[in-house]
Formats: sequence, C-alpha cells, structure tokens
Amino acid sequence: MHLRRAFSLVELIAVMTVIGVLSLAAIPAVGAMADSRRRGAAAEIERRLMLARAWAAGTGQPAGLRVTPSTGRFELLRIATPGAAPTALPGAAGEADAGSSVLISQLFTGVSVGSVSISPSGDSAVWFAHDGTPQVRTSAGVLVGDLSADATIAVQSGPTVTVRVLTGLVER
Repeated sequence: MHLRRAFSLVELIAVMTVIGVLSLAAIPAVGAMADSRRRGAAAEIERRLMLARAWAAGTGQPAGLRVTPSTGRFELLRIATPGAAPTALPGAAGEADAGSSVLISQLFTGVSVGSVSISPSGDSAVWFAHDGTPQVRTSAGVLVGDLSADATIAVQSGPTVTVRVLTGLVER
C-alpha cells in the first residue's frame, strides 16, 4: 500500500506568496509595454509625416499623410500632376502602393489614433508643398490653403505629433 503525501498548508502559502510576488513584478512591465507601443506609434506618425514632406521637397509634387481616426488607417499620398486626384506614394523602386497605406493596429497592437486636428478643416490629411509648407486639401486633392494653426495627430492616451504652421516642422 502506497501512502499519498499531500501538500502542507505552509507549502501552499509559500507557493501562493511566490506567485503573488511574481505577478506584482509583471504588472509594471505590462504598463511599460503599452506605453512603449504608444510612443512607437507616435514615432511612426512622425516618420511618415517627415517622409511626405521630404517627398514633396524632393519631387516638387504635393505629398501628405491622411489619418483616419475611426479606422486607424494611415495613407501616404501624392498629387502627381496639377489637378490630379491623390494617389498612393510609390515605393523606393517605383512600385505602386508599397506600404503607403497601413493600419496602426497592425503595427502596434492595442494602439489607436485619438484625434486629428487640422485647420482650416479639409480632408483629414496634412499636405506639404514643394517647399515644405504645410497645406490643407480636400479629399479630391484641391488646395484649400495653408494651415492656419499647428496640425496635431494624437495617439490615444499617448503622445501628440505636431506639424508647425509656419515652418512645416514635424515634432513630437
């Protein structure tokens, strides 16, 4: 006959204490990871805005970043010829729509766009002229005018990316 040995109350309490200490150590790490994702999303928005500005300056074609807060979609756009509708920015090798449109939630799990503020109101895109001047255009690409105030794109519960009205400077 085999005797079954059970865990004592002291052993059970010791194991539960160790599990409690480990879980307390993990909670800040989860918060830090979420904060890191929000900062990463803001950095990605900043990078894409600077890419649009550089494209406009390098090619002479208006370029911009459209942000749709309801879906979290970013689209890098250009206007290839005056009067043409906006199209996706081509990739480095000239391929069409090479990553110019992306969902922020695919890049940064659990992160969303909080708000977009562009004045005067037009499309939810910040456009840049050939000299880096920030502009507002309609969804069809028609020029509304220059920005009248700093444009902001805010990550939900996170940093805000600002495009300065006078210089077109993009900063977090």
